[in-house]
Amino acid sequence: MIRYIYIFIVLFCFNVSGQIDSGCVNKSYYMHANKTKGWRVLGLKSEYDVKQYILKLNINPDTLYLSGSVTIIFEITGTKPLINFDAHLADPLKVDSVIYHNNKISSFHTGGYVVANMPQALPVKTIDSVTIYYQGIPEVAGGFSSFAKGSHGAGNAIWTLSQPYGAADWWPCKNTLDDKADSLDIYIKTPVRFKAVANGLLNDTLAVDSFCIYHWKHRYPIATYLVAVAVSNYSIYTNYIHFSPTDSLAMLNYVYPSSLTNAQLQTAKLVKAVELFSDKFGKYPFSNEKYGHAQFGWGGGMEHQTVSFVGNFSQDLLVHELAHQWFGDDVTCGSWTDLWLNEGFATYLTGLSKEFLDTNKETFIDWKASAIDMVTRQAGGYIYTLDTLSVNRLFDGRLTYTKASMVLHMLRKIVGDIAFFKACNNYLTNHRYSFAYTSSLIKEMEKESGKNMQYFFSQWFYGEGYPVYNIYWQKKSNKNILIDVYQRASVNTIDFFEIPVYIRFYNGQTYEDIQLENNFTGQQFNVQLRIDADSAAFNPEYDMLALGNIEQKGTIKSNNNKHVVFYPVSGGNVLNFEVLNGLTINNLYIYDLNGKHIYSLESKQPLNYGTVQLAHVAPGFYVIMCQLSDGSVEGFKIPVMDN
Repeated sequence: MIRYIYIFIVLFCFNVSGQIDSGCVNKSYYMHANKTKGWRVLGLKSEYDVKQYILKLNINPDTLYLSGSVTIIFEITGTKPLINFDAHLADPLKVDSVIYHNNKISSFHTGGYVVANMPQALPVKTIDSVTIYYQGIPEVAGGFSSFAKGSHGAGNAIWTLSQPYGAADWWPCKNTLDDKADSLDIYIKTPVRFKAVANGLLNDTLAVDSFCIYHWKHRYPIATYLVAVAVSNYSIYTNYIHFSPTDSLAMLNYVYPSSLTNAQLQTAKLVKAVELFSDKFGKYPFSNEKYGHAQFGWGGGMEHQTVSFVGNFSQDLLVHELAHQWFGDDVTCGSWTDLWLNEGFATYLTGLSKEFLDTNKETFIDWKASAIDMVTRQAGGYIYTLDTLSVNRLFDGRLTYTKASMVLHMLRKIVGDIAFFKACNNYLTNHRYSFAYTSSLIKEMEKESGKNMQYFFSQWFYGEGYPVYNIYWQKKSNKNILIDVYQRASVNTIDFFEIPVYIRFYNGQTYEDIQLENNFTGQQFNVQLRIDADSAAFNPEYDMLALGNIEQKGTIKSNNNKHVVFYPVSGGNVLNFEVLNGLTINNLYIYDLNGKHIYSLESKQPLNYGTVQLAHVAPGFYVIMCQLSDGSVEGFKIPVMDN
C-alpha cells in the first residue's frame, strides 16, 4: 500500500503553476496563537494518525510565492468520514483541490482547516492518503513570519520558521504536539542558481530546464513545527564529528557567501559540543542522517530537526540550537505549557558547554551570575503558564529560558551529578522520538535520586519568585561559628524556598565552602570550620537562584552585658533580632525620645528571634526596651531611616 501511494504522489509532482510578485511581508506569532482555538475543540484530528508527509514545493527566492502539494499518509483511528487538516490558508493562498485515490473529492476550507469529505468511513487501522494542492502567498501580518522572504549581500532567500503554530500557515498538516509523523519527504523545485535545504538527507537532485529539484528525505519521527525549508544562493561546506574511528557524522552547513569565512571558523568549534552532548546525554539522536545549519534572515535561531536555522554564528547560539536536537526535537514537549523542557534544557546545555569545554573555570561561574542577574531584575514570574495563546509569554527569555536553566542547575546540585545525568538519559531514552511532560522529568529525577522532588517543582516551576537572604555569622571560638539564616521570598505567593544555602569562608587566600540545609527562616547553625575565618561570601559560585548578603556580627562572649542583638534589613526599616545565651524575649516596646509609646511586640510564646517592622515609623531615633525571660530589661537606641 505504501509503495503504491508513493508512486501515485510522484506522478502528481509539481503540476501547480503560476506565480505573482510581491514585496516582503511578515507575520506575527500572535496570528499563529489566535488561530489555535478552533482545533482544540473540533476533535476530528483524533480520527487519524499521521505516518508520512510528502511535500512538493515550488519556491523562487526572488518572489514571495508558494505553490505545490502535500500528501498526507495516515492510519485511521476513528470512524468519522471527515478528516480535517490545519491550514491557515487565506487569500491569496488557496487550496486548488484535494485528491483521493486519483479522484478529486469535495472539501471545504474554513476557520483555518481543510476538511476532506472522504467517500466513506474507512475501517480502523486502514492506511491511506490524500493529496492537497495549493498556491499563493502565505498570509502575513508583521513580526516573525512562518514563510518569509529576505535578502542578503549576494542575493535573496526564502525560509520557514513555524514554531509554535505556524506550520499550517504554509502547508496543510495535522498541526498538533501529539502526533509526530514517522517520516518526511520534501521536494523543492527552484531556479538552478539557488540551493535548497531541508530536514534529513539530500536523497537526490534533478535538473529540469532552468530549475533544479532537491529531494530531502527524513526517516525519523518529527513534529510539524520542526519541518523546515530554506532556499538561497548558499555556499556549502561540511564539518565532521568522529564518534569513533569508524563512526562519523556530517555537519552540513548552508551559509550566505559573505558569511563563509566566519561560519567555517565557528562551526568547526561546535564539533566538541556535539561530542560533549553525545557523551552526557546519549549519541546524537539523528546520527543516521546529518546535523547542520542553514543561514536565514532572522537574528536568532530555530532548532529545525537535523538542520538548525541561524541568523549568525555565535557559539552560544550554535550550542543552544544543537542542544535542542536532544531536548526539543528527539524528545519534544508534550504541550506548550511544558515548553521550558525544550528551552530550559537548551539554555542550560549552553552553560554546560562552558563548564566542560572552557578551560577557564570562571566562564561558567560568570554565565550563572548573568543568569541570576537577569531573573532577579523582576520579583515575580512563573515558569509554568497556561496562557499558551500568548507567544510572547511562552517564549519569555527571562522565565522559559533563563530561570528554567537555573532551576535545572539547582536540581542538579540537589540530586547530585550522577543522579542528574542518569535521570536526563532515562528521560531521553524512555521518550525517544516522542513527547514528554514536566511530570516525566520529575519521575526520572525522583527515581534516580531517591528523593521526593514534588516540593522543589511546586516552588520553582508552579510557584514564582526567588528567595532573598540575610545571613549573619559570629565566632564562638577561632574555628567554631554560629550562623543565622533569614529568608524572605521576592513575592508573597511562596512562604519559604527550601533549598541548600552555600557559603564560602575565607582566611586570607584560603577558603572553605559549606552547605546549609535551611528549612525555615531564622534557623541557626553551629558550624565547626577547618579554618579561622576572617570573612565570608554568600553563594560564591552562583549555584543558587537567589539574592542575599552575609555579615559578621562579632564574637560572642559569655560575659556580654547585652543578650539581644539587632541587625537591620532593607535600609534600617526592618529589624531582625536574636536573643543570645539561651534567653528569650517576652515583650518588646519602642518609644520615641520623648517617651511616647510607638510600637509593641507582645508574644504569647517566648521568642529567641524575630522581626520588627519600622516602615510606618517616622525617621529619627527611638528607644527599644526588651523584657527578657530572666526578668531583666535591656534598652537600645536605634535610628530609623527615611523610606
